[in-house]
Amino acid sequence: MKHHLILTIIACGACLAPCPGLRAQDSSPSPSPSGLSHGRFRERGDGLLTLERLTKALGLTAEQRSQIKPIVEGAAAQIRANWREKGLSVQEKIAKNKGVRENAASQINALLTPDQQAKFTELKQRIRERREGEATGQVSPAPSATP
Repeated sequence: MKHHLILTIIACGACLAPCPGLRAQDSSPSPSPSGLSHGRFRERGDGLLTLERLTKALGLTAEQRSQIKPIVEGAAAQIRANWREKGLSVQEKIAKNKGVRENAASQINALLTPDQQAKFTELKQRIRERREGEATGQVSPAPSATP
């Protein structure tokens, strides 16, 4: 009898396992590639343009990539640290991260040619508009990598 009960439980479990409605729902947001789960950063990973996206949009040279990589990585690490920082309001964290992004953008801009600077300015403007649209609930399509 005990053997039949165990087999019945196993059989029921095997039949119910593939039923998605019976599994516990994970209500936590899916993590982004950078490990952040804050909704604003799903597309960008950590609030910054990625090196790959900059390379594609601006046509960066190998030398520019090697110079820009530590700027992007350092800013991304600082933004992650700011989001984890206890004792700050969300608005304070957003303000700190805005400063980090602006500082990184100015460092990157200094490494670009005049043509790339114009494209970079346009790309940042499209991202700013998208960010403002997200804040007001009017989301526009993601900015493309090509200007």
